[in-house]
Amino acid sequence: MWLRTSNTGGLTWTGASRRVSQYDPTRPESQPNGFKFPYGDYQGIDLIAGPKPAAVMIWGEGTNYTGGPSNPGHIIYRSLAV
Repeated sequence: MWLRTSNTGGLTWTGASRRVSQYDPTRPESQPNGFKFPYGDYQGIDLIAGPKPAAVMIWGEGTNYTGGPSNPGHIIYRSLAV
């Protein structure tokens, strides 16, 4: 997953993209070039305002949408100062 910011509602972008996830060989859904299968409707992003603004991101990763003990997945959370 990557994060890039915009102050113009997406018309222009500020700075370079920042990587917020890494390949994890211990997870079957994690691949060197991305995820095997994103599942669920758990993707989300929010902004925390204040003296230390941050972007908060949540997404799901899994091998398929059925989940369960034989097809585990993970919900990942990241927070980055913007």
